[in-house]
Amino acid sequence: MDITKPFENVPQPRLAMAMLSAWALVGFVIYAAAPHPDNEHRVTIEGEVKDVRTPEVLGQLVLDFALVEYANRFRVQADVFAGPMQSRVPEALQPGAKVVLQLPASSLPHPPKQAPYRVPTADVDAIAVGGQALLTLEASNGAQQRADRGLLTSLPVFVLIALYLTWVLWKRRPS
Repeated sequence: MDITKPFENVPQPRLAMAMLSAWALVGFVIYAAAPHPDNEHRVTIEGEVKDVRTPEVLGQLVLDFALVEYANRFRVQADVFAGPMQSRVPEALQPGAKVVLQLPASSLPHPPKQAPYRVPTADVDAIAVGGQALLTLEASNGAQQRADRGLLTSLPVFVLIALYLTWVLWKRRPS
């Protein structure tokens, strides 16, 4: 049985591009899932909650809210909202509540315009209302690390695909 048969009619340049793409995907997964030191400068901001929503983004609920003092919105990502916050809006996080947020300094000046509202939205790492922590930095970082480990579990599949395509290309090289 020749396992290179499915690729016999595929032009060699296209097969080479598929192989390079597979190896690039392996590199991206390794980079994205590698532990990054949490040495990013964070800022603490205070404000009054204007509104709180839980929209569905890419099939997962996120906690999305606005502050009276800022034009952009603030978001707790799906993996953090589903994990440490159990997909519930804390009772203390209601319109009119005074909150203290911690977020990466780089996300505040020019946050991306995220779905579904397409307004600048900054990711939040920690939330406190009235001195009570609703979301801690440690819980937020823990949820991100669990998501990274999940990404690493897919790495062997991508490596096998890349190795297979490399082998097929090697077998088809001109003699």
